[in-house]
Amino acid sequence: MSTDQALLELYFESLANRRGELQRGWDELRTGVGDEATVQRIKNHLHQLAGSAGAYGFAGLGDAARTLELVCADWLGAESAARDDVDRFSRRSQGDFDELDYQLEFVLQRAASA
Repeated sequence: MSTDQALLELYFESLANRRGELQRGWDELRTGVGDEATVQRIKNHLHQLAGSAGAYGFAGLGDAARTLELVCADWLGAESAARDDVDRFSRRSQGDFDELDYQLEFVLQRAASA
């Protein structure tokens, strides 16, 4: 196995773990258990994902991660009084999360068939 192939396999493994962490965080937001720290944690994962996906040639995944990262950054940057609560924020942003999850699934299926 080449070094490039080994790195790609490690990346796919990290994507599966990251997907699980993102889903858990998003579930926390949707159920009202999450808070500002949860949104920040999700944003940090998205930032790393947006950069790494592009480096490995997965532009769709990188774009979806960047889009949701910016949504999280906008929410975090808003004055507390002007912010939606986390449940409303997650419902309003669900479509962006669904696109991200679709892109993750697409890449992970590609990994499984390789």
